[in-house]
Amino acid sequence: NFDLNTRQRIGIYVGIVGGAFSIVMLKAVLTFSICLAASRNLHNKMFRSILRTPILFFDTNPVGRVLNRFSTDTGFLDILLPYLFLNFFTVLLRIFAVLVVACVANYWLLIPSGIIVVVLVLFRLFFLRTSRNVQRLEALARSPLYSHISATIQGLSVIRIYMEKTIFLNKLHFYQNEHTKCWYIKITSFRWFGMRMDTIGTLFLTAVMFSSIFLAESLDPALVGLSITYAVSLVSTTQYFVRKNTEMENLLVSVERVMAYGKLDSEGELETVPNDKAPPLEWPEKGVMEICNMKFKYSNDTPYVLK
Repeated sequence: NFDLNTRQRIGIYVGIVGGAFSIVMLKAVLTFSICLAASRNLHNKMFRSILRTPILFFDTNPVGRVLNRFSTDTGFLDILLPYLFLNFFTVLLRIFAVLVVACVANYWLLIPSGIIVVVLVLFRLFFLRTSRNVQRLEALARSPLYSHISATIQGLSVIRIYMEKTIFLNKLHFYQNEHTKCWYIKITSFRWFGMRMDTIGTLFLTAVMFSSIFLAESLDPALVGLSITYAVSLVSTTQYFVRKNTEMENLLVSVERVMAYGKLDSEGELETVPNDKAPPLEWPEKGVMEICNMKFKYSNDTPYVLK
């Protein structure tokens, strides 16, 4: 028994709440700061790589593919991923706390809890094989749509002069339908995953409740009720955790796409390196140019067009 008056108890409660609030705010600020700094570095690296890549890259890649990296993929890095990372760590700590309390109240929950964790992890690994590829397909289907919109805006006056609005509108509908197909597959795959997770959670709760009936004589009824309450919370929290973790894994495809554009081939140096190969300061002395053994080709995998 602690000899505390009401004011002291209120002060302790306020201190605990204030400390928890400070920790939550510090966690959110650190998570968003680190994620935004990483996103900024990836964006700057991609931007420098695009500026220094050869012109052949822009001849072989539509502008929508580049816009997709700098718009949607970068938006995922700036907005969605920090929020998902914050949720990931928050829910992970919550699962650990609920699991500890539930197992203290009823240590028999360790067996079904371990089983459901293993099943959900295996199920998540199985689902990620499909969801990652679906995410890539959706991103690839988005690029032609951006390219078509950009090209239509640039040539809008020519389209109106030649009365070709119907053709470009039909192409827009085609690209939009192709992207919608991939988006629909993405949504239905997540619904499929969610329904299976709800089924697993229901089976887990059924096992916990029937085990509580059989162990009712050896357990305190209050602890049984507490364990069932925390089991329900554990199932819903674990399902939310696995869903958000899977969504975060899918959005990491955008990180992969941005990093790929940060490793593009670069043109030669803007200045001659080393300095001993640089021409003298008085160069050129004469208006004469002599070319010896010059060869030219447009890319490394094409034949020479000038020998």
